[in-house]
Amino acid sequence: MYTIRKVFKLEGAHILASSFSKECQRIHGHSYKVEVFISAETLNADGMVVDFKLMKNNIGYLIDCWDHKCLVPSDLSTNIDLLGTFYDSFIIVPFNPTAENMCKDIYDRVRECVPNGFTLKVRIHETDTGYAEYYE
Repeated sequence: MYTIRKVFKLEGAHILASSFSKECQRIHGHSYKVEVFISAETLNADGMVVDFKLMKNNIGYLIDCWDHKCLVPSDLSTNIDLLGTFYDSFIIVPFNPTAENMCKDIYDRVRECVPNGFTLKVRIHETDTGYAEYYE
């Protein structure tokens, strides 16, 4: 099995609808690092799993949409429109934006870009010491 990995970085914030720590229920940010792993049993005619430039072009924009934005769970979003000119800084998501749920959301969106027969894994780091990952 051959595996390649591409790293994407973004600055973002989120508000958690629920968490063990009350601090995480306040708006706070992270320097996220997203790793996308694609595996295949054979290489293509060029001797690659997938060209890294294709990964950047086809997957990077899915991740970049969260750069310098704040993810807000839909059940907390009723008053976001009161923020006026800052409204476009917020992205309403249908889940509690934990690292685990963000990882699954990225996985689902990236999966649509990866052809059948390839294995996909996504890892998202919130900090240097903690990450979540998702794969099937």
